Amino acid sequence: MNNCSGCLFEDERVDISVLPEETTTGKNTFGCVIDGWVYVGGRYYTNYTDTICDFPCSGQRSVLFFHCLEYNQIKAFALLEKDNYALQFTINNPREGHECVLTDVYLFRTRLPDGIAFITLFDTGYCIISGRFECSNRIHFGRFDVVYHKE
Repeated sequence: MNNCSGCLFEDERVDISVLPEETTTGKNTFGCVIDGWVYVGGRYYTNYTDTICDFPCSGQRSVLFFHCLEYNQIKAFALLEKDNYALQFTINNPREGHECVLTDVYLFRTRLPDGIAFITLFDTGYCIISGRFECSNRIHFGRFDVVYHKE
């Protein structure tokens, strides 16, 4: 892990040229194709106290998922490049084996239309959520396999 420009740490073991494989084991992987380009989360770690897209990121891995129990939503954030290029969305009513609506989709602070996610695993015992997603005509082949935090 290298210190990059004093505000990010970079994990060069994360290959940002290919999408991560589709898994259901809580590997903390995230990736998608945006406008025809592959973007992968998990390579960059933040080291500042500001927020990006309304998520507290200080000292955190750049792929963060939170389960809001009160509203049964998963709030997702992924830093995709070291220059604050981030994707954020909310998965409403996640259920394993079902399609769910993605709302509050933001790509670098630009609001996008709602999308869909198919949840392949939602394990509330081990706090793992895995699935595929897409949104508008810009985001395709999205996948995630993460250990989420409870709010």
